[in-house]
Amino acid sequence: MKKLFITSILFLLYYSASAQKMTGAGKDLFQSNYVTFSRKKPVLLILNDGTKVEGTLKKLKRKGLIIQTVFLKEKKSGKVLEFPASKIKEMYAYPHGFDKAMKTLDLVTNYYKIQRKDTQYSMLKNGAVLLRGLKISLKNKKSPKYYLVQLLNPGFDRYLEVYGDPHAHKTASVQFGMMTVAGGLEKSYYVKKGDKIYYIRKKDFKKDYVKLFGDCKEFIKKYPADKAKWRYFSEYVLEYTKIRSQKENTKEEDKRE
Repeated sequence: MKKLFITSILFLLYYSASAQKMTGAGKDLFQSNYVTFSRKKPVLLILNDGTKVEGTLKKLKRKGLIIQTVFLKEKKSGKVLEFPASKIKEMYAYPHGFDKAMKTLDLVTNYYKIQRKDTQYSMLKNGAVLLRGLKISLKNKKSPKYYLVQLLNPGFDRYLEVYGDPHAHKTASVQFGMMTVAGGLEKSYYVKKGDKIYYIRKKDFKKDYVKLFGDCKEFIKKYPADKAKWRYFSEYVLEYTKIRSQKENTKEEDKRE
């Protein structure tokens, strides 16, 4: 635990310097949003009542690309069980085949973000991703229903949980060899703040900026809404988390004194 705490502090300190500048193309600190998963590697489901179910993936029922139901061959019984997204709190699964191979660099560079106490470290550190069952309105146009969506910012999701939109378009990208050096960012995300879930789009970012970050005066003073840029979104989430955490830690220390 002590090692984990030190890693978290080093992570925040390392990125605070670059995040304060936020110049150039920006850093995409979010994990890639995966849509296909291995049928051979283990899957772990944690249900809303706390029950853990281990097994292998048999089938996914989707609406478009977004997951509605998981069919799992349970390790214990060998039976194929059906789990609607409304019953699932968390799902840990490994990206499948070519999808994983194409994005290996993403898995490596995103490993340092895994710092939560309540995640299944043994799977996450080996390349699994975390999905959660949330009741969302697709693109703010449909009646809210439960779906499984991937958390993209594990490790700095204390106040803002950023979830992938499987139907999101990407910004134009510039590549050098096999590496993307600019652009290629998702144009939309689902963001959970407290009990509310927002559909955040690039074209509406400045309008929604205060909705996400406006409750932290120090952050807004440092990164005003009128100068906000979409390419720095993940860095804003990290900085917001860092500033709010520091404030809360200071308050706790003052109380103890």
